[in-house]
Amino acid sequence: MKKTYFIIIIFLLSINIIVAQTYSTKDKKAIKFYKKAERFYDKPNYDKTIIFCNKSIEIDENFIEPYILLSKTYYRLGDTDNEVFYLKKSLEIYPEQEAVVLTIANIEFEREKYKEAQKYYDKYLKFKHIENRKNVLLKIEICKFRINAIENPVSFEPIKLPATINSTQSEYFPSLTPDENTLIFTRQDGIQEDLYVSYKNDTSWTEAKSISSNINTDKNEGASSISADGSVMLLTRCLQREGCDIFLTYIENNDWIEPYKIGNSINSTSWDSQPCISADGNTIYFVSTRPGGMGGIDIWKIERKKNGAWSNAINLGATINTKGNETSPFIHPDNQTLYFSSNFWTGMGGMDLFLSRKNKKEEWGTPQNIGYPINTKQDERRIIVNTKGDLAYFSSDRDGLNQHDLFQFYLPKESQAKRTIYVKAKIFDAETNKRITANYEIINLKNNKLTNKDSIISEFIVCLPTDNDYLLNVAKNGYLFYSENFSLKDLSDTINFYNIDIYMKPIKIGEKIVLKNIFFETDSYKIKEKSFAELDKLVSFLRLNPTIKIEIGGHTDNVGTKKHNDELSENRAKSVKEYLVNKEIKADRISYKGYGFSQPIASNKTKQGRSQNRRTEFKVTN
Repeated sequence: MKKTYFIIIIFLLSINIIVAQTYSTKDKKAIKFYKKAERFYDKPNYDKTIIFCNKSIEIDENFIEPYILLSKTYYRLGDTDNEVFYLKKSLEIYPEQEAVVLTIANIEFEREKYKEAQKYYDKYLKFKHIENRKNVLLKIEICKFRINAIENPVSFEPIKLPATINSTQSEYFPSLTPDENTLIFTRQDGIQEDLYVSYKNDTSWTEAKSISSNINTDKNEGASSISADGSVMLLTRCLQREGCDIFLTYIENNDWIEPYKIGNSINSTSWDSQPCISADGNTIYFVSTRPGGMGGIDIWKIERKKNGAWSNAINLGATINTKGNETSPFIHPDNQTLYFSSNFWTGMGGMDLFLSRKNKKEEWGTPQNIGYPINTKQDERRIIVNTKGDLAYFSSDRDGLNQHDLFQFYLPKESQAKRTIYVKAKIFDAETNKRITANYEIINLKNNKLTNKDSIISEFIVCLPTDNDYLLNVAKNGYLFYSENFSLKDLSDTINFYNIDIYMKPIKIGEKIVLKNIFFETDSYKIKEKSFAELDKLVSFLRLNPTIKIEIGGHTDNVGTKKHNDELSENRAKSVKEYLVNKEIKADRISYKGYGFSQPIASNKTKQGRSQNRRTEFKVTN
């Protein structure tokens, strides 16, 4: 505890009678013993100091100076209990010692006795003309927070990862793929930092090994972030003369290529480190000491533009960053929850873990401390959270082994991120069954906003927040586009991912596909607004293939009369044609027909089957 400053205050400011070589007693014998105590203190001989201070107090128990000297002596001896005891004894004699009151408050604060600290800070505020009121009020606020946090601890049961991952060295800065089967982390051996990888095998983790000789060098590599599909990784590499910068690597021929430094959008002449890429690949968060920030270390981001280029670095602003240090950003796959560390936002001390959530305006909310005993007076740094949003991984030295190891724990409910599901897909030619490349887009049907896209890929992994419906569209020249709907509402806890194979049909007369994202009002042919994204994909397909003619087919389940269903299916098909025509697709290219329930593709005896039978298709007719 660094209290020398406060002890100096006591002796220079609190008792001016000492400076004037006058004392708070007139008893000469008490003064004589006190002077002997001072001489022994200076030698130093603390045993004799204590003896003569006590002799002085035995003669005059209201003699203040021996109590203060005893407090100083026990400070030197590292006995904080007695240090505070004798400061409080001096206050009993002379309560108007401002500096003593403040010193007691600060000592109690340092040793985590926050109720006592708050009591003495409150006493200090009652003195007139104090100059550090603002700082004391801040300390009181912190005391109140910590008292409440300790009295209301959050659930926390950390489990140390196995010896296949944790070694006799330090392990920290974990990064996890969405399927939770690949864990990448930094291991420090002496002053050397390298990246290691371990794979989940059933319920255990394989022996960690160096991730690649192309990545690990005699420089320091660490603080990585892996993309949702596991094929791209950002990492920090520190060069002695150039400092730390952010590098990119990707898998080619089953190995990581030699990392290369990303451009000036993210790297600067300052310290740049700790990257984290969002699940959709469109935002990279990182930390930097570059000019233009709010404090020492700030969290910044760059965003991918529509043309694929990256924006200039953007500071996350005063909602997140402070005049202190904010580090270790982790953006959850829900793209709404940001975890980070800070030593300035109100917490338990040192670096605490916080989270911030986006509001409806996509603005970051006030950071929330994730609670005690997850946060302590020690430094808590980066955590990562699984796609489900409930399981976190972090590094800590709480074992007392003078090294950091990796742990996992379940987050308290209030600190969990929104659950996400990852979708893993491979793309094939429907006739040859061979893998092909194509373009894909995923659109949130709640707001018709694009959430993910990529081009010229043969497989992809994406993370999608639950409680929404999504449109998946895969397109390739010479093929009918592929349409899929993901309804991620009310999912059971056992569903963590979708693994799908996408078969693309070459454009041929008679080929047809189901438009899985066209929806109508119940027992009506009025098209719902969330169908427009799918219909616009059909418009784009027809514009790219101007010679093609199609038939829109409407289908129903078998609930109701044949006549009613025939009419309903025909009117629904007609509504789709009218939408296309209104988008300037020539009417003679589009026919429509209602098939009622004459062509079921599933059983009408189940709710799910009837849902599949209620569909809209298009068929190539010319």
